[in-house]
Amino acid sequence: MTRVLFVTCGFPPEQVGGVEQHTLEVARVLRRDGHEVIFYARGTRDDVDEFATYETEFDGFATTRVVFRWSRTRSFRELYDDPALGRAFAAFLERSKPDVVHVHHFAGIGASCLEAIRAQGVPCVMTLHDYYLMCPRGQMFHPELRSCDQAEPVQCGPCIASTWPHLTSADQDDVTVVAELHDWLRGVLAKPDLLVTPSAACRERFVGFGVAPDHVRVALQGQDHAPFVGVQRSPSDRLRVGFVGTLIPSKGTHLIVEAFDRLPAGSASLLLAGNCPPFYQVTDYGDRIRELVASVLAENPVELLGTYAHSDLPALLGRIDVLVVPPLWHEVFGLTLREGMLAGCAVVASQVGGLTDGIEEGVNGFTFPAGDVDALAGILQRFVDEPGLAARLGGAPSNVRRVEDLARELCGVYAEVGAVM
Repeated sequence: MTRVLFVTCGFPPEQVGGVEQHTLEVARVLRRDGHEVIFYARGTRDDVDEFATYETEFDGFATTRVVFRWSRTRSFRELYDDPALGRAFAAFLERSKPDVVHVHHFAGIGASCLEAIRAQGVPCVMTLHDYYLMCPRGQMFHPELRSCDQAEPVQCGPCIASTWPHLTSADQDDVTVVAELHDWLRGVLAKPDLLVTPSAACRERFVGFGVAPDHVRVALQGQDHAPFVGVQRSPSDRLRVGFVGTLIPSKGTHLIVEAFDRLPAGSASLLLAGNCPPFYQVTDYGDRIRELVASVLAENPVELLGTYAHSDLPALLGRIDVLVVPPLWHEVFGLTLREGMLAGCAVVASQVGGLTDGIEEGVNGFTFPAGDVDALAGILQRFVDEPGLAARLGGAPSNVRRVEDLARELCGVYAEVGAVM
């Protein structure tokens, strides 16, 4: 039996999101295969002092959580680390004695966890789930609500300074400071024994940032198929369009409403499921969505569902004929897209990042240029004009990889970097 430590920015029930769900599913497979998995994650309890740790358990997985509130962050680099975080993690690592560490995301854990792992001689793999190690905002999505093609100090300096103005000063050259930050991040990326990422598109960006090509490889993400077996899909006399996920500008939710508003009266309905948190300085995006919804024809009803539990997702997707995934940022993989496929939805997605890897044009869905409302509206109109199209595309054989296959590939990676499996 191998003892595997997963390090992640969050873990249920305190945090629920794509990375959290992914790590939980992989951990379950590793446990079924006879390995022990423990977690180290950021904690959010208000009654625990910053930098202190506490113990929790979820789904049988022991989880140590460290509290970090960024209360004494004074520089761009300190967005990523604090020496106290490093000391807390090093002490935990010494106590827990894992055979291998898999770092999934260290936001709120601290980059110095990698130093501790190396110092104690533990094999280490790190997955790049987003662009956090090039862009502190994580998504390479500019405050002007546009995607960035590459991390360059000239454009990143003003962006980061506007996002965290309290970390700047009048005598500071933000471009120079960000150039130094990028150099430091390249050093951070070199510390794990191997980097993996869920898509070729993400790998290409990190290689462009300066990561050695032989230091990062693609391990296509896998998903648990079981919850989506036998999803009940009731018939409808209109096209049911849906969006599932967080309603923030980078996800492009407004594009769906704008495109949906062009459909003929009485031809369709729209379901928007997910919460709408503040997105850095953008705090009124929910108001924008509600205003757009209010302008839609009454004959085409729109439901704003709000927050949902992941366990409710199969039933939600069963109410959707066409799932639209329209991000403006270069999404690394697209978990929701694959879940829609497994549930029998036809899928429509932006031509960005790792989304297009899963779509066979005209076979299980369609793609459109990111941000192009006209193109998206045209695709939705085609579904209206061809009543059987959504069912045909949604019924196509799934090409979604199983999480069991990913977990076993990762075991091979762990062995490659020195773990005894």
